[in-house]
Amino acid sequence: QQLITCYGTGIWDYGDDINSPVFVKSMKGAGVQDVIAELNERFQKDKQPKITIKKKKGHTVFIGVDNEEQLGEQMGSNGALSYMTAVTYSLISVKGIDCDFVDIGEGEHASPGKYCKESLEPLTPK
Repeated sequence: QQLITCYGTGIWDYGDDINSPVFVKSMKGAGVQDVIAELNERFQKDKQPKITIKKKKGHTVFIGVDNEEQLGEQMGSNGALSYMTAVTYSLISVKGIDCDFVDIGEGEHASPGKYCKESLEPLTPK
């Protein structure tokens, strides 16, 4: 939580070779739409699901993905964890956003839920 505040708004990454979230791009002053656009650009290069915004309510942004089956069933546990961590850390780095709610169907490797600043390590839904 302190790292996110220290770095400010930006893009975070997480992967098998990293083993912890890493800040990879500053986007000072960016909003939710800007961060999602940047994440989607990165995800499309790796042929990963695209994030869709459903709504923003209070300090929570509700999101989905364009390919739930790929995220929940085809990316494996590490792939889904990496994806969800990058999305959550990046979105909650936006000023005024404390949580994201991933509105997807239950999958073997990814679950719907509310992911918040206070429950980031390990990334578990609230």
